[in-house]
Amino acid sequence: MQIGHGKTGVLIGEYEGSRSYDAKRLIEDVGIEPPSANPDTNPVIGYIEPACDDPKWILWFTLNGDGYLYQEREPGGAVKGDPFVIKAR
Repeated sequence: MQIGHGKTGVLIGEYEGSRSYDAKRLIEDVGIEPPSANPDTNPVIGYIEPACDDPKWILWFTLNGDGYLYQEREPGGAVKGDPFVIKAR
């Protein structure tokens, strides 16, 4: 989802798939085993980033409502440095 038009505004997205909250459901309901002995335990469920070709920041949201704001990114999108952590109440 995008708020704004073209290369202005922000992109808002959600992660789907066999994240930690889905792994148990995949095993019990669907009968699919995770691809390895360690299922993906990434608690990130969504993100916000600038709607441009080379975004410089990204804000990730976790299952418990915390936010992780990375202010610097590599040209390929990898984060640099430590995030500002916004704890949920």
